[in-house]
Amino acid sequence: MTDMDEPVSFQNRSLAIRGMIGSPDGPDSGAGVVLLHGWGSCRLGPHRILVETARELNRRGFWTLRFDHLGRGESEGNADDATLDGMISDACAAAEYLSSKGNVKRLAFLGLCSGGNVAIGSASLIQGRGDKRAAFDIPALVLWSTLPFQTQRKRAADVKRTGFFLTQYVRKALMPQTWKKLVEGKVNFGAIGKVLFGHYRREEEKDGKKSNPKDSSRDIMDEFSSFKGAVLYVYGGGDPEAAGARQAYEPFCRERGIRAEFHTIEGANHNYYSLEWKEEIIGRSATFLEINMK
Repeated sequence: MTDMDEPVSFQNRSLAIRGMIGSPDGPDSGAGVVLLHGWGSCRLGPHRILVETARELNRRGFWTLRFDHLGRGESEGNADDATLDGMISDACAAAEYLSSKGNVKRLAFLGLCSGGNVAIGSASLIQGRGDKRAAFDIPALVLWSTLPFQTQRKRAADVKRTGFFLTQYVRKALMPQTWKKLVEGKVNFGAIGKVLFGHYRREEEKDGKKSNPKDSSRDIMDEFSSFKGAVLYVYGGGDPEAAGARQAYEPFCRERGIRAEFHTIEGANHNYYSLEWKEEIIGRSATFLEINMK
């Protein structure tokens, strides 16, 4: 935490959401960015990528808000109750809070993985309300490793994903440090199972009905088709799902006239686990926001 960080708490669905607001390090641009973590993460992001992104945005004159979705991190709630629509509701509450706290008039969402889906759902909801509740515009979105929504995904992509991660785990199984962790009981077989096969679970029993927490009650892509701002999609060249995701979003944006840029970081994995990849994605994203949020 630096002098620019301020711990904050605000309410949504009668529960406390906790996060950190970063203020501009220099002239205030009147613009803010809400950073959204993935489904099973927290406001730090993998290898603190959201923290470092917020720092760079603060240096460039942006307000930032990183927060833990309800049921994650330090926020109240139960992780088992998490849904896509609930995370969208959290993000909208965060945007309104940052707008009032920092007097922000222009706001962007930046999301990683499922956070990108939340960004699309939040921006399209706020823009499509038709009322005057939002005191800010949304001129830009930044979407990192954002996959198609569940209804858009195909079983072939699931099979490809399982094969990719199975290969990675086989390679790890040949490493001495993996056997050491196995002997010490530090291998999380439950987490491995979720990575390999969790995406096949399209439906879950909830309140006696079959549902998928990652589905929305809204037709988000239909609403998103009228988005007026600019969008930056970034994918890792080493991410097994990147090509399929880009193939889903690129023609969609082109056909509907959405101003979208697509960038691939060669060799990068889903979470950009190298200093070079991290610096590239943060720098490109911050520059994109500077240009499109003037």
